[in-house]
Amino acid sequence: MLVIALLSMLTGGRTCVEMEDYGCAAERWLRTFLALRNGIPSHDTFSRLFRLLNPAGLQTALLRLAQDWADRLGGVIAVDGKVLRRSFEDASERSPTHLLQAFAAESKLTLAQLEVDGKSNEIPALPKLLELVDVKGRTVTADALHAQRGTAAAIVAKGGDYALALKGNQGTLREDVEEYLDNPPASAENGLHWVLDVSMDEDQARNRKGNSAACLAVVRRLALNIARMHPDKRSIRRKFTRAQRDDNFLLDMIQRIRKRE
Repeated sequence: MLVIALLSMLTGGRTCVEMEDYGCAAERWLRTFLALRNGIPSHDTFSRLFRLLNPAGLQTALLRLAQDWADRLGGVIAVDGKVLRRSFEDASERSPTHLLQAFAAESKLTLAQLEVDGKSNEIPALPKLLELVDVKGRTVTADALHAQRGTAAAIVAKGGDYALALKGNQGTLREDVEEYLDNPPASAENGLHWVLDVSMDEDQARNRKGNSAACLAVVRRLALNIARMHPDKRSIRRKFTRAQRDDNFLLDMIQRIRKRE
């Protein structure tokens, strides 16, 4: 099911209904490499799967598909939060899903994400996110919320450097930094947010129950990583469109994430 969900996203699908539609349309081709003993799952089955899956476990499993990505990464890792605006539930008074993400600024790949506890904030979540990412020899950037001694210590403990933004209300700390920098560092994560919202309609996603919002966000970012890693010079949206029309191109996108021998 996860394979069908990922292929659906790579061909422009965004919802569980579209995952079912994609599976039905591509069933003959899918059966060349998937058993599909019970046929194509219904959209309700996809929905139940994502509600029940553990987002952290799903992320670990999917990132194993791309074990060699870390070897290609370097430079700045931008940490930033993003709220999935339409993932709230009025009936249960559930707040929208809030994700904290680590983003390789140069290669434009999402390295890891973590759901922020609804009763907390990003500050205690950042050290947990760092446990999922190798920051040794790299610089981690984050906004002013994370200008904390604990955050800096967690990054240094893992062998990384940090550049944390500061605001005017942070007193002498900002004044000291301004002696060396004309402006506080900007977050490189905005480029990721733009692609997710414009090319993948993330802000319009209405998955709300259980873990579905966080789990689908994991699959969405893996699909975006796969598209970015492909050497074709088309835009992300055009790659998705080509994958929708060309099974060989879609298969090539998937095969390129296998670990290089």
